[in-house]
Amino acid sequence: MILYQSQNVLVSYKLNQQTSIQVKQIDLQLRNQHLTKPMPQKIIERIFDKHIYARNIAIGVSQDPTLIESAEQFKAQLEDYLEQQGAYPYVVKIVIWNDHSKNMKKFERAFVEHEPDLWFVFSNALGFSRMLKRLYRNEHFDASRTYCLSNLCSNYLLNVLGEKYFEGMKGVTPTGESWFVNRGEIHILSS
Repeated sequence: MILYQSQNVLVSYKLNQQTSIQVKQIDLQLRNQHLTKPMPQKIIERIFDKHIYARNIAIGVSQDPTLIESAEQFKAQLEDYLEQQGAYPYVVKIVIWNDHSKNMKKFERAFVEHEPDLWFVFSNALGFSRMLKRLYRNEHFDASRTYCLSNLCSNYLLNVLGEKYFEGMKGVTPTGESWFVNRGEIHILSS
């Protein structure tokens, strides 16, 4: 049984067939070529300017070779940055999820394990949509401390999945501009 509700209440984390088809179409349209290059240092600095004491970091990634490689490269960059800042001790872990898994519960648990200070996401829209529906109900997850670095956030995805799941989330566009979600809208900040 799948429940649907427009209010901010408990809903099923499963996507119905039509929503799954629409999210898969988004995946086909979105490309992540910008992730083949290292993340610009200024973006990492900008994030840590807002989260000075972040030491426990989780990076979530779809089971996709390009995204995994990007996440591993980003993990190394974060570790280098934290070492340069003298931010000891720190933990930066990668959680890889299967977009088509029948059950996302184990991936959800791994993503919020030890209550990270920050979450970074390198994911396809389908996998993250499924994950986000679960995370929304998890008391340890905070969308406002989540940064999407792949091309997965769009107004279309917000409308298909539901705006409330993305509220407060932040990210970086392929061209390096920061964005955030407020009141169901994506706002892109000018440099």
